[in-house]
Amino acid sequence: MAEAIEVDVSDWETIQIEARGSGANQWRRDPNGVQWLYKATRRAAATGELQGEDWSEKAAERLASLIGVPCAEVELAHVRRGDGAEPGVVCKDLAEPSTEFQNGANLLADIPGYRYRDSRGRPPRNHVGHSVQNIVDRLRAFDVGPPTGASGVPTAVAALAGYLVLDAWIGNLDRHEENWAVLRDEDGVVTLAASYDHGAALGSSLTEARRAALAADSVGLAAYADKAFARKFEDGARVPLTAVAADALDQAGTAARAHWLSTLEAVELDDIRGALDGIPRMSDPARTFCEQLLVINRRRVLDDCR
Repeated sequence: MAEAIEVDVSDWETIQIEARGSGANQWRRDPNGVQWLYKATRRAAATGELQGEDWSEKAAERLASLIGVPCAEVELAHVRRGDGAEPGVVCKDLAEPSTEFQNGANLLADIPGYRYRDSRGRPPRNHVGHSVQNIVDRLRAFDVGPPTGASGVPTAVAALAGYLVLDAWIGNLDRHEENWAVLRDEDGVVTLAASYDHGAALGSSLTEARRAALAADSVGLAAYADKAFARKFEDGARVPLTAVAADALDQAGTAARAHWLSTLEAVELDDIRGALDGIPRMSDPARTFCEQLLVINRRRVLDDCR
């Protein structure tokens, strides 16, 4: 793949500050009038080391393309601050000007017991109501179509299964109900939005030293991979991401299962290396760690989801 770029967005117009998740994100407009969400790269509270949410977003976009999962366009970015630069990432707006963006929390709102935020505005420990079954039921009830650009995926449920296969492969721990969405156009046609917000994947919160240690320890790396649980789903605190993916594939049907597993099985080590190559800010230890993790997770998805 071509080397990824890093964009200076300092002069892009800031049109909205979006206070959500763990910090404030900025909607900015590029010189062509296109809206992008800028997210600054966070630092670990204990060490001050930059986390890998920026390069993991770009890596996830490239890995998604290997298996045909529609994904939001992202680029590494920075904003000039005095004599330095604040690193971050920009994600292209998935909604057109005439399209309404509705995240999953809106679709699940009337489910008994469902609550995305508590009285203090914090996500609950257990995301009651956010289950594969409820999501599938809502996609079917609202007659949601597949995302634009989804090849070989005839339904939104089949596409959702692909998103969850991707999550299990890249170790994305953050597929909560604001990290999937639908788009409603002016004619009332509703489609599943492309997959987005993969900053919590690929061990992005680990320190460089920890990634290097795991890459040199096959037993430790396997144990780390074992801890990829679906915490953002109902009763998912000890449920592997592969089990959630398998559940979605059961809902999507035989053809969807064959489609997603065959595309993942076709991914070779050189494909993974190509996807990780040339991503700014991604160190060699991070690249080696991610490569090995992806090999382990690929085999686990194929074994657990057949």
